[in-house]
Parts: sequence; C-alpha cells; structure tokens
Amino acid sequence: MFKKYLFCFTFILLIFSNINAKTFVGEHGRLRVEGAQLMNSRGEPIALRGVSLEQSDFCSQFYNKNVVKWLTKDWKINVIRLSNSDESVSVENVIDAAIKQGIYVIVNVDNENIFNDNSVIFFDKISKKYTKYPNIIYEIFNEKLISIIRKNDTENPIINNGLQVFENYELCSMLLPSASAKGKWKMSDLSEAGIKTREYLRELNDPKNKNKTALTNQNQTIAPPSAKTDFTLTTIGRTETLPNGNIILIGAASMVEFSFSQKEEFNIEIKSLNDKYAFVSVELDGNYAGRKRIDATTTLSFTFADIERVHNLKIFKATEAAAGDIEIVIEKNWQIVRKDAANSANEK
Repeated sequence: MFKKYLFCFTFILLIFSNINAKTFVGEHGRLRVEGAQLMNSRGEPIALRGVSLEQSDFCSQFYNKNVVKWLTKDWKINVIRLSNSDESVSVENVIDAAIKQGIYVIVNVDNENIFNDNSVIFFDKISKKYTKYPNIIYEIFNEKLISIIRKNDTENPIINNGLQVFENYELCSMLLPSASAKGKWKMSDLSEAGIKTREYLRELNDPKNKNKTALTNQNQTIAPPSAKTDFTLTTIGRTETLPNGNIILIGAASMVEFSFSQKEEFNIEIKSLNDKYAFVSVELDGNYAGRKRIDATTTLSFTFADIERVHNLKIFKATEAAAGDIEIVIEKNWQIVRKDAANSANEK
C-alpha cells in the first residue's frame, strides 16, 4: 500500500514539475540582484514587465486569483506587484495565484511608518511561508527589514523601493468602472492607458503575439509628419498639458509618443518633479530601448542614420503616480501636431 501511494505521489510531482518548467519562473528560476540588474538562475539579465495592484485598501477587489490568472493569460505579464496597506485584505491570495501561474510576485508594504510592528510582522510571516518558492521578490523601504526577511529566507531577492529593476503599471488607472473584479475584461473595460499597456506587454513579453494585438475601433494611429511638420505627438493615460506646451506624465501607465523624420539627432529634456528621481521606459522604432533614470533635469539623446524614414519614440512613466510627476519639455521651435487618441482611432 505504501509503495502504491509513493508511486502516485511521485507521478503527480513529476507532472507538476513539467508544468512549472514551461512557465516564466520555471524557465528563469530564482532571481538575484547584481548592482541595479536582476539576473536569472543562469546569471543572465532578465526583464520583468507587469502590473501593480496598488494599495490593497484602494483596489482590494482585484486582489484575487482570477485577476492574476487573466493578467497572466491575456496581458502576458511575467510579474505582479502587491502593496499591503490593509490587514483585512489577504494578499496571500495574490501570492498563491502568482505561484500557480508561474510568474514572479513583488511583495511590498505601503505604510507611512515604513518600519513598524506591522511591517515586521508582515515580512516575517511572508518570508517564513514562501521561502522555498523562487517566485518571491521582496520590496522594502527600510534596510532594517532585511534582517527580518533573511532570518527566514536567505535566497529570494530583496530590492529597495528606490531601485527600479522592473516595469510595472498601476492596474486601477487602466480599468474603467465596468471592469469585473474577476478579470476577463473586454476592450470596452479598459482605459486608453489600459489598452496601450496591454498591447505593450503582449508585444514585449510574448513576441509571437506581435502584430496580433491591434485593437479595432480603439487603436490610435500616428500619421507621418508632413513636409511642414516636425512632429506628431500623442499622449496616453493620466497626463496634463501645461500652458507652455510641456507634457506632465502623472499615472504609471501614462505615455507620450513622438513621430518624426528629417532628423539626424533628437534630444529631449525630461524633468523629475519629485524630491529624488524617477524612471521612464523608452521604446524607439518598435524596439525596447531600456529604462532611464530621470533626475531634476535629464536629457535623452538619440541619433539616426536614416533621416528619410519616419521614426517613432515612446516614453512611458515607469514609476507609480505616488512617486511624483515627470515633465516632458516641448521645445518652442518644434512644429507639433497633437494627435488626440479618440480622434486618431478613426484614422486609416
């Protein structure tokens, strides 16, 4: 009888292992931090792109396994971030779901008192329960919490809140009131930022879906600039245009997009409006160009060998709304044509 049960257990374990090997975590294993770069178990740089559930007291309805499953299946996320700010909300549902889906989960505590009894109890509990799972990434505000975690979990990575080693976008800012708390969202349930972010994640995290994510009746089109126009410009998500023409990126999923030609070099000034610094993610001509740190004033420079073609530059805010705004400086000598997303959706 014992041999029979042992055989069954071994068979089930083998099946479970084979399934996990096909997931994102199964492929990359336990992560580690080297400098400002996350590395997989083979010592290779890894790019994590996903969404943040924001504070659990603000978006508690989305802290469930159905949302995690839908985001993994449809949005192709490979990481999800939770922020525990309400003890009545079980964040372990999200952690368990992330483990089941084979993606990474960033565990964070959001509290004005960044080192207190609640944060100590929380990280002590989570690090004890999930130490054997390579899916876990701890995000802390205070270095005193390192010893709390390391006494239970000596391997899973710990990142400081100021260290941006992943791209995450705030989920609630990307969903409309019609969005179900169980996932399975239609395009009509997504805000402009949600539509663009979904497309962005699907293209970068699942290359086989490239060219399959155009959204009929809701996709924006950037028209090539005419001979008299330097740029077309589009904004997506929570943004603001100042009287001087500069663009403020507010929400984590907000974006400004330029389309231009006839330029050998393009320089753009970007400002972090918080007390420290911020990050943006850059996409140039459809290719991911990395995450850039933005200080009080930072200039990004791009050079082009082919000045005849139309180039496309997208700048995404890669930090949360609470981290402060980012200002995109629009030079006065640029001839700009603004492309409203609602209007451009109907263009061919």
